[in-house]
Amino acid sequence: MDRAWTAALGLNVPSVGENLLQDLGVVMRKATATAITTQGTGIEGRIYQATSDLAADTLAIVDDGTITTVNTAVDPAVTTTATMSWSDRLVIGWFRPLAGATEYPGGANDYAFDAGTLYNFWGYLGLGAQNGAGGQVSPMNPPVPAAGTSWAILITANVWLYLDAADGKLKLYNGTGGTLRTPALFILATAKTGARP
Repeated sequence: MDRAWTAALGLNVPSVGENLLQDLGVVMRKATATAITTQGTGIEGRIYQATSDLAADTLAIVDDGTITTVNTAVDPAVTTTATMSWSDRLVIGWFRPLAGATEYPGGANDYAFDAGTLYNFWGYLGLGAQNGAGGQVSPMNPPVPAAGTSWAILITANVWLYLDAADGKLKLYNGTGGTLRTPALFILATAKTGARP
């Protein structure tokens, strides 16, 4: 987990910070026998729901990395925003392209949210994805994983979750050749593994 603030000896613990920790608190620790000894502790979770379809050979921003932190430089301390990095994280999640229009929560047909096929996945974001020519992923230029240079998580055939190294955003790419109906994602990402700092 990215820290909301760094405590120091003699620093009063702000109540706004304590409340934030209670709101965000999830326990994720590395296993005592893990081979990745540099693995950080904590977890970041995100829920993403599109309200429009994702056309073939296009991408959508899932998360820009904006998080709430505590500004201890002012008295009393207040919450503010910062940007976390999605790089070097393991991600586990669930993906569902909906079966029809307006099946997302709040849509006219949200009673049928569970009608679409559910896919589960687990992968590694590394330092970000590149296209087949070694450039930034863009429409018609999907992510292509390559040893030591490009990482992307294959959710299902030709559907990718990846970190865009150029702008630091987590993105979804539809390379299926067809439209994905209002896709939904639920993801949990570990702290940085330390394997690719």
